[in-house]
Amino acid sequence: MPTLSCRALMVLLAVALPAQAQTLLPADRPVEQVVDHYIDAKIKEAKIVPAGQCDDANLIRRLTLDLNGRIPTLSEVQNYVQDRDPKKREKLVDRLLNSPAFIRHLATELDTLMMGGLRSSIRDYLIRSLEQKVTWDRIFREVMLPDESDPRQKGVSNFLLQRVADPDRLTSEVSIIFFGVNVSCAQCHD
Repeated sequence: MPTLSCRALMVLLAVALPAQAQTLLPADRPVEQVVDHYIDAKIKEAKIVPAGQCDDANLIRRLTLDLNGRIPTLSEVQNYVQDRDPKKREKLVDRLLNSPAFIRHLATELDTLMMGGLRSSIRDYLIRSLEQKVTWDRIFREVMLPDESDPRQKGVSNFLLQRVADPDRLTSEVSIIFFGVNVSCAQCHD
């Protein structure tokens, strides 16, 4: 599973990639400040008035659903609402991100993104990789160049096998899924 800094970096990249070099913050800033800076800038640019901070019961429900794919139990909600620790929000996020449920939920979401609508799955491969804290660049390499003799990579070749008959589809889907860039226009416009 990626570290908290890695996850924060993924969010940051999604928000900050369009930024000009002169608007980038210094590298010594804490990740949380950098993420907040770019999200706040996008909110301001879009002229959106952000909602206020939600209450504790709503927060634990939203976070548990988003990060673990389930609603929290009644006792989890009660314990969280009654907790007076000023860092309880941060601790909740850490607990949810470090739970086996997060790995399973993230693997399911990634499998749906990568294999949605196809006959096969790479969910088990993703779970094994996330449990072993395999980096995203290595996951990409293994998806694109699978080694089925490696027990951890078992099943990862399904990604290519479902697309190999149509190189245009393979190229288009890899560019969209892994790079967020749609190159399907290149089929007609070279």
